Amino acid sequence: NDGPKPYPVVTVESKNLVGYQSFPASIQGRNNNDVRAKIQGYITQVLVSEGQYVSKGQPMFRLETNVLSQNAAAAKSGVSAAQANVTAAQSNITAAQASVNAAQVEVNKLKPLVEKNIISNVQLQTAQANLAKANAMVQQARAAKQQAEAGASQARATYQGVNANIDYSIIRSPISGVVGKLPFKTGSLVGPQDPTPLTTVSDTSEIYAYF
Repeated sequence: NDGPKPYPVVTVESKNLVGYQSFPASIQGRNNNDVRAKIQGYITQVLVSEGQYVSKGQPMFRLETNVLSQNAAAAKSGVSAAQANVTAAQSNITAAQASVNAAQVEVNKLKPLVEKNIISNVQLQTAQANLAKANAMVQQARAAKQQAEAGASQARATYQGVNANIDYSIIRSPISGVVGKLPFKTGSLVGPQDPTPLTTVSDTSEIYAYF
C-alpha cells in the first residue's frame, strides 16, 4: 500500500464580482401622446417630418375641407333663414296685438251704449267675440315665435358644429415634443375610429426604458 496520493489544492480568495443580464426594452419619453383625427377625411397635407420637434398646438396635418366648407355655407344660410322667421313672427305678434287693442277700444265704446239701451247687446257681443279672436291670434303668434326661436337656436348649433369640424380639419400637436413615425401619407383616409394613430409626439426631456 502506497498510502494517500497528493492532489493539487488552490486557495479560494473572497472578492466582489459584478454580474450582467440583458433584457429587451422599449425606450420612451416621459410623455407620449397619440395624435388622432377627430373627424373623418382625406389627408391633404403632412406638415411635419419624423423626428422633428414640434410645439404644442403646432399644425401637423390638414384634412380636406371642401365638403365642410359647403356644409358651413348651407348652415349659415339656415341661420339667416331661421332668424328671418323669428323677425316675421315678431311682426305677426305686433300686428295681432294691434288688432287686440282695436277690438278692446270697440268693446269699451259699446259697453256704455248697451248699458243705456242705446244699442242692442248683439253689437257688444260681436265686438267681444272679435276681441277674443284677436287675443287668440296673439297667443298663436307668440307660439309661432317660440317655435321660430327654437329653429333659430338649432340652426345656430348646426352652424357651430360645422365650424368646429372645420377647426378639426387642422390636426395640431397635443404637446411639445418629437414626432414619431408617420404611417399615413397624403391622400390617406383617416378618422377617429382608426386603431393606428396618425403619429405619436413624445416629450423626450426625460427618457425611460420599459422592460
